[in-house]
Amino acid sequence: MRADFVLLCYYSIAHRAPRAAVWFCKNSRRLFFRLSGRSLGGNAGIVLLCNKKMAVGRFYGHRRESGGPGVRTQGAAREQADAAERERQQMNADFYSESFTVKAYECDAEARMTPGAILRRAQQISTDQCDLLGLTNEVYARTHTAFLLAKLAVEFYAPVRAGQCVTLATRPSAPQRAVYGRYTTLCAQDGTVLSAVDSRWILVDTRTKRILRRPPEDMPMPFVQPPVCELDVSLVKGEAQPVAEETAFYTRCDQNRHMNNTYYADIVCDHVPLERIAAHAPARLAVVYHSEVPMGASFTLLRAQTGENGWYFVGTDGEKKHFEANLTLTE
Repeated sequence: MRADFVLLCYYSIAHRAPRAAVWFCKNSRRLFFRLSGRSLGGNAGIVLLCNKKMAVGRFYGHRRESGGPGVRTQGAAREQADAAERERQQMNADFYSESFTVKAYECDAEARMTPGAILRRAQQISTDQCDLLGLTNEVYARTHTAFLLAKLAVEFYAPVRAGQCVTLATRPSAPQRAVYGRYTTLCAQDGTVLSAVDSRWILVDTRTKRILRRPPEDMPMPFVQPPVCELDVSLVKGEAQPVAEETAFYTRCDQNRHMNNTYYADIVCDHVPLERIAAHAPARLAVVYHSEVPMGASFTLLRAQTGENGWYFVGTDGEKKHFEANLTLTE
């Protein structure tokens, strides 16, 4: 069977529809799907060419030939059910998505969703997926492990507005030299990619603070796919000068008792000249995390301008750097 179709960025999975995994690669402008399910009667594959507006492609599959009457044994039924469950679990490990309506409190004075709010949503969907796959707080506590964010890059293609219905889709990848990548896209209902987040994580032993190149044996680790897309996470630096003193206040800290990584984006945006960020939306954000800021601790924020609409930031306590960042605004 072969049929032309037009498919938007998100695939709604109905009870009788095939299971689906989908992700968007900005660099190649491709959507990649993997489908399999009973309603198709077998395996099928999709390769789509797309731009930021819409994905268009062809579906290639085959219909299962109807067999003669017969009785399926209980063992065969159980084996098929187990195989379907394994496939479902792997699909959830390869790709996960959630839809939501952008709240007013997630937006700035121009009704644009802030970079910090986008990062908080991206962080939450990664937590939701891990919970679904069994990587829960109980597992981390038992294995004395934690995922820490090492660096990230965000590209903003179009403003995300208050009240807008959007879908967040995330795809984690297998570790490369102890670094776990995760590529997340934020899309409008028509499939337009509004923003993309490339985050790089490390797994650490919470007792020794050492990076683990392999997870503990009793820790499930279902991420096996290669990176589907990567953003530039490099920094443009400059001669930075002090602009403010910042503190890891109670409301900025998470259950790890240090400042949550998403609030660095808020701090950076707050120290761009107000008249510039009000008139020009963010275009790119990159953050490199060097060391945590414990609850109640303070650091000095330094800033340098790297271009007409670009800035470099560094947070330091005088002895060590806590983070570095670039923020670039639209022209």
